Amino acid sequence: MRTPTPGGPHVAAIPVEWIPHALSLCGLACGFLSLIASAAHDFAPAAALVIAAIFFDGFDGAAARALHCDGPLGEMLDSLADLAAFGIAPAFLVYQAILVHFGLPGALTGAMFVGCGAIRLARFPLVKNPRYFVGLPIPMAGAFVAMLGVAPVELTPELVPVAVILVALLMVSTIEFPKFSTAFGPLPAPARWALCLALAPLLFVVARWAILGLLVLYLSLGAAGALRLALERDRE
Repeated sequence: MRTPTPGGPHVAAIPVEWIPHALSLCGLACGFLSLIASAAHDFAPAAALVIAAIFFDGFDGAAARALHCDGPLGEMLDSLADLAAFGIAPAFLVYQAILVHFGLPGALTGAMFVGCGAIRLARFPLVKNPRYFVGLPIPMAGAFVAMLGVAPVELTPELVPVAVILVALLMVSTIEFPKFSTAFGPLPAPARWALCLALAPLLFVVARWAILGLLVLYLSLGAAGALRLALERDRE
């Protein structure tokens, strides 16, 4: 597509579909930069970049829907960016910070997380629910694992590989987790993102445990829903 300019040659216009693509690439860049930070043992910036990637992951889909340009290319690009930012980057972070002390089992734990994340992303377009995610969404799983890497030293190191394996299995489970729009239904979409944009950086600087606690709460929502459904089946 070309757009004429007054008194000058035609200038190539950027296709509108590249706006959400650019946001996906920003999330991918966050994952790459997180890997560099983790390699330098700068774990707090590495975790912050994983958290930042969540917002790009949310905004690219919102932009595609608003501009009516969502399509297979954007969906594939989004999945690749998610695997880097929420699969590989958090796994490498927690490995460098904690799992490395467990030797080969620690490395295999990180690899298992990445593998389950890949399965989760491949399954996502095949299993959809308008109000719930089927399996723990990889952005939440990646953020949780990344925050384990920057948790205070009081956290028992032996619990970390167990937590990573548990979260990996939740991604490939059939447990239903509420979507962002379901959890904050009364709020309009701009208000939800504005709230998160305001709270996430503040909590990361002031109280990282609060972010980890909120992620644990989200994980418990899925477990509570699965338990409720199991009890209902027993009564039938």
